Amino acid sequence: MAAAVSWWTEAVPAGGPVVAVTQTANAGSRRLLESIGMTLVDQFVEHGERQRLYTPVVTRRTPIGAGPA
Repeated sequence: MAAAVSWWTEAVPAGGPVVAVTQTANAGSRRLLESIGMTLVDQFVEHGERQRLYTPVVTRRTPIGAGPA
């Protein structure tokens, strides 16, 4: 998973987001996602169960919209 996230952020630096969803009850998946740098961004109910939405934190070198002065 970490390799996929790394590849995506290098291949498409301004592209769409990488997301992962797991059930709140799945502690192992939550720990794995957090261990590879995914950050919890939302919680919701789907299929009758609490879910958690994660995405990697991507640090941009240049803020969006910023360009040469």
